This record gives sequence, C-alpha cells and structure tokens, in this order.
Amino acid sequence: MEHIVSEPPCNPERCIFIRRWLSLDEGEALSGVQASCWLDIKRTYLEMRPELRRVYLTLNALQPYAPVATELGFQVLNMDLNIEGKTYHSAMLDMGPESVDGWISKRLIQELKQNDTQPDLPDWFDINARQLCVDDTHIDLTPLEFKTLELLLNNQSSAVTRKELLKQVWGIEYEGSSNVVDTIIRSLRIKLDDKANLIQSVRGVGYRFTNHQENQFK
Repeated sequence: MEHIVSEPPCNPERCIFIRRWLSLDEGEALSGVQASCWLDIKRTYLEMRPELRRVYLTLNALQPYAPVATELGFQVLNMDLNIEGKTYHSAMLDMGPESVDGWISKRLIQELKQNDTQPDLPDWFDINARQLCVDDTHIDLTPLEFKTLELLLNNQSSAVTRKELLKQVWGIEYEGSSNVVDTIIRSLRIKLDDKANLIQSVRGVGYRFTNHQENQFK
C-alpha cells in the first residue's frame, strides 16, 4: 500500500497482492501446492487483463526465483519485513508491455528462430509422399523407414543412438540389445543403392546421416 500511495497506478489500472504460496510440508519451496497457486494466479491474471498492471508479493528467499523474475521485470522493493526471525522481501511486477507480453513475444521470436535453424530436408526426400526420389525413380518407404530417415535427417552430422531411435521411432524404452534398428537401416541403405554410405554407422553408439554426397541425388 505504501508503494501504491507513493506511485499510484493510472485509472483503470488495477493491482493485486499475492499473500503467499505456502505448503505445510515444503514451505515456499517448489511443490505441487505452489504449482496449484500459480495456476490460480494465471487464471486471475487472464480474467483481469488488460486492466491488471501490477502484482505485489513477498518472498523469504529471492534466489530460487531470480532468473525468471529478472527476465519478467520483477522489482525488489526496499520494504523488507521481519516476522518471527525471518526476513521477507517485497517485490512488484509491472505488467506493462515490457513485462509479460514482452516476455511472450521474445519467446515466440526465439521459437521462430529455432525453427529457422532446423536443417533443410533434401529435395530427394519427399516428406508428403513418404518416398525417396533417386535417379528419377520414386521409392516407397515403410512407416518405420520413413520415421528413421526423418529422425536422422533432422539431426544431420550428429550421431543418433539406437536407444533414441527405439524411443522416437518405435516408441519404446529399451536398454538391451536389439537388431530391429539395424534391420531398418539395412533396408534404407538398399533403397539408397550406391548412396547408402550417406547413412554412417557410429560404432557402439548408433547411426549418423551425412550430406556430403547430397549433390549426387537427382
């Protein structure tokens, strides 16, 4: 209230105060109780937009929340309280355009940039038809062949482990020895014909796709 009086918001802007998110067992540490409180806070925020401008709260320990709080634009107020031997720090989040909306915008831009940096799929891999186009010949791929090749292409020049292939393509977690991956790789290499060495074996690990001979595909 002292901060609101000293720096009153403009009409019709509104402010809310989050009392605490305390768990009986974990205190203010990350927990299911705190997660539930955050969901309620988000729900209130959405209901009050765009009038909601400030959120006030207190924290016993600032450090666990510092990275996110700093990025969102939380301000630590010079209004600490001492209750039963514990110091509680007051903080305020200005919900203006540089805060939550700005954070969301930055996240969207980062995701778009990440998508832009994804490796381009070669033109001989017809993702819609699920075929290889080698020497003007269209070769069908089985679902497992397609998913395996797509995963290798999306991780070009990086080794993909057999465990990861089993998880992403077959949808299973498997720690033991299995030759199902090797069988699919062998089938893909046959369909790639004399370009089979584009799929390289990484001893003791898995497989890697290299595009060194990409220009030989027509």
